[in-house]
Amino acid sequence: MSHQATPRTGNSRSLGGMTTVMSRLVPKQLADELNLAILEMKAKGIQVGIAAAFFVVGLVFLAFLVIMLLIALVSGVANWFNWGIWLAALVVGAVFLVILAIAALVGLSRLKKAMPLKPEQAIRGVKYDIGVLKEGRDFDERTLDAQKTPEQRAEDERKKQAKEQEKAANPPATEHELKTRTGQRRAHLANLRDDLGHKVDVKSQWQAFSGRAVARAESFSDDVATRLHASSGSVSGTGPQTSATNPAGAPRTAGEPAETLRDRWVPLSVFAVSSGAFAVFVRRLVKKL
Repeated sequence: MSHQATPRTGNSRSLGGMTTVMSRLVPKQLADELNLAILEMKAKGIQVGIAAAFFVVGLVFLAFLVIMLLIALVSGVANWFNWGIWLAALVVGAVFLVILAIAALVGLSRLKKAMPLKPEQAIRGVKYDIGVLKEGRDFDERTLDAQKTPEQRAEDERKKQAKEQEKAANPPATEHELKTRTGQRRAHLANLRDDLGHKVDVKSQWQAFSGRAVARAESFSDDVATRLHASSGSVSGTGPQTSATNPAGAPRTAGEPAETLRDRWVPLSVFAVSSGAFAVFVRRLVKKL
């Protein structure tokens, strides 16, 4: 059964949406890569089987060599003891039978000790750990050694049949389908990764916001200073001459109030605009999440 994974860009997606899509695509990609590995191992298994066939042919001729050596051994025993060929062959065969019986008995005893062929202690330990995680100290270790009831066996058989039916309904994909699917999904994951990197790049976005905020603050301060300078010039040109000097006798210039106000209000303006830009940035970031 073929599954298509069309690459799409995530420009219109939110950060959470792209993360969800990636969490769905990555397990599917890993599963298809595993299937590709299985197909590749099957192909290599065929090559190994061909090589094994040549080894078998060599073993056959090795058996012929052993037979020839046995014939030579029988002939040598017959000539040494002045026996007939049949008697020498019978004696050599009896020796081989004794060796065969001893080896078979030793192997059978060791095989009985190893049965059954499964890691029983490890399996029991895993079941015990699962029981502790589920029930804590209330878990009863004796339940691990209890036999399954007929209802439990029937339930296990039903699950096994359901898995077999599901496997029959969904045949495995071919190698070409797996390669096509993984290539398309890989391109989709690359697009999502680039979009995520762009959206999560907080440093560049903050630099852009702060730059615009400083520019707006400087423009605002220049505008205020220009207006104050104009108003101070008009007042100094129409007022009495006694107001042109301060009580200490120092003359006042027309732009002094504007420059003083600008020096005081520019940092405050930059701080206010930067705070507003930071609040907007945080609000947008929360919306993307």
